[in-house]
Amino acid sequence: MIGQLLKHLEPEHSLQIVVDHDPQRLHFYLDLAFGTSCDWSYLEQGPDVWRVRLRHRRAADTAVSKDADVG
Repeated sequence: MIGQLLKHLEPEHSLQIVVDHDPQRLHFYLDLAFGTSCDWSYLEQGPDVWRVRLRHRRAADTAVSKDADVG
C-alpha cells in the first residue's frame, strides 16, 4: 500500500509514516522497488515511535545521484 502511495505521489512531495517499530524491511523493499527516486529520512528513531519521511525525487535529482555514485 505504501508503495502505491509513493508511486502516485507528485515529484518533490513527501509523506510520513509513523510506526511502533523500525520499518527497516519497508526501507529495503522501497529501495528495490523505487531505487533513487525514493528518498528515505528518519525523523524519529524509537524506542517507542519511528517516523520516516518518504520523498518522491524528481527525475533530474535521481540522474545526478546515479552520476555521483559512478564517480
